[in-house]
Amino acid sequence: MKKLVFILISTLLPLSAFAQEAPAPGWLKNAQKSIVSIIAYDKNKVMIHEGVGFVISNDGMAISDYATFRDAYSAVVLDNKGKKFDVERIYGADDSYGLVKFSIANNKTTPIKLASSTAVNRGADVYAIGYFQNKPNVVPASKVEKKDLIDSRFGYYTLSSEFDGKQMGKGAFNSAGELIGIIQSSVGGKSGVVDAIMAQELSMAAIQSRTAALALNNIHLKKAIPDTAEEALVYLYFRSTTADDEEYMDLVDQFVAKFPDNAEGYYRRATPLIDLHRFEEADMCLDKYLSLATDKSLAYSNVGKIIHSKLVYQPEPKYEKWTFDTAIDYMDKAIETLNPQIAAETDENNKLALEVRQTECELEKAKILSSKGDHRAAIDIYEKVNEGKFRGPAIFMASSMEHAAAGDSLSVQVELMDSAIAQFKEPLPAEAAPYVLQRAQLLEAQGKYKKAVADYNTFLYLKNNKVSDQFYFDRSVLEMNGRMFQQAIDDINTAIGMAPNKPDYYLHKSSIHLRVGQLDESIAAAEKCIQLAPEMSEAYCALGYALIQKGDKDGGRRNLEYAKSLGNETAQEIIDKYLK
Repeated sequence: MKKLVFILISTLLPLSAFAQEAPAPGWLKNAQKSIVSIIAYDKNKVMIHEGVGFVISNDGMAISDYATFRDAYSAVVLDNKGKKFDVERIYGADDSYGLVKFSIANNKTTPIKLASSTAVNRGADVYAIGYFQNKPNVVPASKVEKKDLIDSRFGYYTLSSEFDGKQMGKGAFNSAGELIGIIQSSVGGKSGVVDAIMAQELSMAAIQSRTAALALNNIHLKKAIPDTAEEALVYLYFRSTTADDEEYMDLVDQFVAKFPDNAEGYYRRATPLIDLHRFEEADMCLDKYLSLATDKSLAYSNVGKIIHSKLVYQPEPKYEKWTFDTAIDYMDKAIETLNPQIAAETDENNKLALEVRQTECELEKAKILSSKGDHRAAIDIYEKVNEGKFRGPAIFMASSMEHAAAGDSLSVQVELMDSAIAQFKEPLPAEAAPYVLQRAQLLEAQGKYKKAVADYNTFLYLKNNKVSDQFYFDRSVLEMNGRMFQQAIDDINTAIGMAPNKPDYYLHKSSIHLRVGQLDESIAAAEKCIQLAPEMSEAYCALGYALIQKGDKDGGRRNLEYAKSLGNETAQEIIDKYLK
């Protein structure tokens, strides 16, 4: 404890090395009760900063300078009696003016009085509380030389003298013992003070300003959520993609505690609970969400989706209460809830919106059925939707893929892809590209290589020629199978130009040249493949066969025998056929 008290005293040393001790005014004793010493730590619990904070409310809210918390993962405060409390979370920060608002685990500290910016004018005395020989004193630090406004609301005060660097972040008081602000770095030989009320009004927002975002990203303590439910939900959405499970859990726990009657909080809370394998708690949250939700069809749909997601992406460990049938039941409830609403709706726009939502629920049910393995039931749903006014290319494509999963013929799958592409108007837009490519791959599987190449050409056009080397390799394979040899050579050369170190490309190039009797080119490509992948048996096999065709049977045999030693079974067949 003596060490902690010493740290507290050392952080509150006189704010001016040259200042003389002044008589202690009547407000000093009360002001001291509101000042805390801050000790910040890195992620290894090593102390990295010391500073001073000022309690501004009865619920433990306090303000300080940003530098004290920069790069910190945890922090504690010590009051004027040496008692230690944890810093709970950050409620706002600003990088430009070096401010932080935070809370401490102590709601009994007396709050400091803040000076109104309208009451602080040019010529006003500015004091700082410090310690000298273990006794409190007041340092008449300086006078206000100039007053400017920040955002037309908050004061920025230029003082008549300069403090040394050790005094940055300390507090400046007026003659009434009210906190004016926090001392900033010096400019032009003059120190500045930024308004304490600006720090008091810091808050979390769904979309932070650049300076706030920069400061908050560099502080690794727990953060508060925005004050309104709407902003807090947006904030949770953004943080869900960047925060780890523990941090996100803290945020949703805050939301539930702050807005206990908001259904969305319980739904958001279920996701990290599932990630943490706390399935019973997640199920309770979903039940609470369903009980509070006003839009029951949406709530049923959301619960069905979250259960489906768990079963697909996190099958282990199992939670016996949740099955694919459970998820399907929730989707059925969502659909059933919408039926009377659609029937009773008289506004055509609203009715259409409800019908769209119902169709979305049906399509989600089809996905769950597919995951369950009931492909026929999923196909029935897709066919039903495709017969109505909400048919579209994505649904025809989903139906095609479901037929593939059910083991149906390629012709059925291609026919559905034809229907998917037919949903677009001619000339085809860029959005049609993935559908054209899917049909091309099905045509390839049918052995209709030239038709597949035609779709590849259309895909290239729709992608504005912005494709990868893999595209040219794949099209080259198709072209070779379709006996379009020159096109195949051109495409594999393009692929190699884009990715010159892929051995598979040279092996394919060797095969094409061999097919058209270009033996020197075939040999050169096989040798390049071996150079890149010395253990690729197929390359030695290709080289051996090409050498035989050129008349070099000894060279061919050597390469084929080496291919055999690498486990290539085709090599012996070539030896038996051409070298016996």
